[in-house]
Amino acid sequence: MIRCTNCGYLNHLTATSCQSCRLVLNHKNGSSDSKTTPLPEKVRLQSGNIVPDGQSRYLVTKEIGSGGFGTVYLVKDLHGRDFALKLLHLWEIHPLDQKEVVHRFKREYEAGRVLSPYIVHSYSHGELGGNPFILMDYCSNGD
Repeated sequence: MIRCTNCGYLNHLTATSCQSCRLVLNHKNGSSDSKTTPLPEKVRLQSGNIVPDGQSRYLVTKEIGSGGFGTVYLVKDLHGRDFALKLLHLWEIHPLDQKEVVHRFKREYEAGRVLSPYIVHSYSHGELGGNPFILMDYCSNGD
């Protein structure tokens, strides 16, 4: 696949113009002339997977919810404490929309850094296969 340098659309490697914006694609060794953005990997976590974070590692216990943009997993830290890990499915989002969705996801993380009894607290964030995640309080009785 080759990413259009104008709109970010993923085109077949043999395409001569972008299927989205019709920009002529310049091929050089199987990629476009300008820097290409790495594609996010499809990441589905399962019970028993280990998620590395800069500060610790987390053991995936189970999937606890899924929505239009991602999945939430119950994870445990090395001390056995429960957390929720929200993983954004960036691979499912059109390249033109990815930047805005990631920006909103980062704002969600930052909002969770505010100490309030009315807001689920965010502890850290990171990436898995190019897909952002947020580590947050686990609310056993719902959201």
